Amino acid sequence: MDGIQEALARFVKLLDSNDVAGAQKTLTELKIKMIALNALMPGTHLTEASKAELQIAREVYEQAIRLNMMTQDIAAFERHFAHLKPLYFDFP
Repeated sequence: MDGIQEALARFVKLLDSNDVAGAQKTLTELKIKMIALNALMPGTHLTEASKAELQIAREVYEQAIRLNMMTQDIAAFERHFAHLKPLYFDFP
């Protein structure tokens, strides 16, 4: 989780300050960092470390949806919601 928590905190701060351009750039950075999260790989066993990774992924997608609502980007909203939904129902 190299730097992902810091990037997430920066992303939330940018959203809070209504810096849409900065938030979009940081979201792209977060998505790249999320590729390294083992918990998002198919067949991963649920461990304490993977639970923490799933919580971070959940928050990234929740905040991405918040950005989508700010920009009224319905297509991106639907994509991020589709990624978010299993994180609520498949992983308690």
